[in-house]
Amino acid sequence: MRQAPALARTVVALAVILIVASKAEAGIKDGWWGSIDGYFAQPANLNLDAGVKFNANITDGGTVISVPYDHEYSTRLRGGWRDEASENNYSISWWAWDHGASITDRTLVIPTLSDPFFGNTLSAKVVSEAATKTRVIDLAMSRKITSTKKGSWFYAAGLRLASFRQDWNTDYSDIDPNTFTLFTEEKAQVGVFSSGAGITAGLGSVYQWSKRWRTSLRAQVAMLSGETDAEFIDKFIELDPNGGVNLLEAQLRRDGDKRVYQQLELEARVSYNVWKTLDINLGYNFFQWNDAMEVAHFADDVQSTPLFRRDNIAYQGATLGVTYWF
Repeated sequence: MRQAPALARTVVALAVILIVASKAEAGIKDGWWGSIDGYFAQPANLNLDAGVKFNANITDGGTVISVPYDHEYSTRLRGGWRDEASENNYSISWWAWDHGASITDRTLVIPTLSDPFFGNTLSAKVVSEAATKTRVIDLAMSRKITSTKKGSWFYAAGLRLASFRQDWNTDYSDIDPNTFTLFTEEKAQVGVFSSGAGITAGLGSVYQWSKRWRTSLRAQVAMLSGETDAEFIDKFIELDPNGGVNLLEAQLRRDGDKRVYQQLELEARVSYNVWKTLDINLGYNFFQWNDAMEVAHFADDVQSTPLFRRDNIAYQGATLGVTYWF
């Protein structure tokens, strides 16, 4: 889904950056180097719609209720070594984004994750919580293509391991007709895990504006071979007139779905040389992982027909980092 447009955007981005410049290598000096970045990223395309606020003034529908994710802090560590003789730069990097979000709404809500067979058309309260984790590990080698007095172009190639996990739990509550108190009537659990390994290729540039200031641009694509596991579990708690409880359950599973993932990463930075071996930098990073998401639930209100859809995930936000040469 949407692979062709994503590939087209990747080609255009690489062409533009090749014209402008190449990768901002930390190893502009020879020897060992290390860096740490704070990445304030916000995820997108997570499909966390838990319900719709019921509006009595219209025939059907209302305002969609979604679990909100804001920009959250994550850490990216990088290090490596630049060989003076070959001008090759060897590096390893590790990035992890691990955060959760939740929402509680006590108005009348139309559940969006309920199996229609259960007949749960309205809930008096919804509590929805999501936890999202992404890991990316890179081994890379880069080399200078050409340079001018102030600017340089680089290419890079490497290996990548990546994983994505989302756990999303939603409780729908209703009013007990016997006690007139809220009780949890339905529990929907959604889980997705995608992982893959493959190769990366990138282009970039660095331009030295003055003795202390420089800017850099980088574009990188990855092709990963991996698989996705996904599950949807819906449990409905039914109260009978005698005070008993009946538990109904619906489930959809997809285990080990083989996929070839595409990833795109774009980065721009402004760096300032504090002293000979220390830089600080401020930048922007965009990362997209195609087909990492699996959306599965029951949609049809007559036959409880399953609905399946793939989607992309993305992160974007500001970076603030420090680089040190040993």
